[in-house]
Amino acid sequence: MRATSLDTSFEAELRGLIMLFLLGDAADADYLGALDTITVNAHTFGVGAENLNGTHRLASGELHTRTVLMTQALQHLAIQGFVTLQPDRSPAAFTITAEGESVVNHFRSRYAGQLFDTALETIERVGDLSTSELAQIIRSATPEGETR
Repeated sequence: MRATSLDTSFEAELRGLIMLFLLGDAADADYLGALDTITVNAHTFGVGAENLNGTHRLASGELHTRTVLMTQALQHLAIQGFVTLQPDRSPAAFTITAEGESVVNHFRSRYAGQLFDTALETIERVGDLSTSELAQIIRSATPEGETR
């Protein structure tokens, strides 16, 4: 049994809502999973001052797991009415609803503020890249996780 909510679909729901809020456009699970990987490991991937959950050597290996978690998170968020599926997009993309925006506006913890700031910085730096370009940034990380 897990002792924390870190690295679960619940945490991915919170990060996904913040990213959709900041993007202001529809995004799919693959894109959000890649963006999430870069956001959490911003320093390792050269897009921010620090990593949200500390530095480790396995940051580039997180992409698959974070994409799976983001897929689960988007499903939960859609059921709760915080995101809406855009049926005309392939792959399936989601946008944040007004109710989802309200949730984001009520995040008040120190971690939520740090995540919001880091996600904003990440999106400003790499938000215009494609999913495959984001994945290339992730694959380019060195094994040490710090030296580029």
